[in-house]
Amino acid sequence: MRTDPFRGQPDGASDDTATSTREQCATLLVRTHDWLERAIAQAPDVNGLVPLVTQAVHLYRKGEYVQSLRLANGVRQAILLARGVAPGLPTW
Repeated sequence: MRTDPFRGQPDGASDDTATSTREQCATLLVRTHDWLERAIAQAPDVNGLVPLVTQAVHLYRKGEYVQSLRLANGVRQAILLARGVAPGLPTW
């Protein structure tokens, strides 16, 4: 099991912070997946975000919640930027 360099505890530790990070990450991954399902039909270019989300899911499944959350937040930022230039995309 890897050690989280920010807390000095193994990733996936059962303390409140780890639980909160895991829950935030899961929520963000589900929301991102749902948004991509709606958006790809309208703008196939957003398909380029799928490998990043896939990697975030792999990190999540390995219990690397902090890294997964960081990557998922990066995808979220890309989505918000895309919506800024293509307002017809689904709402976040």
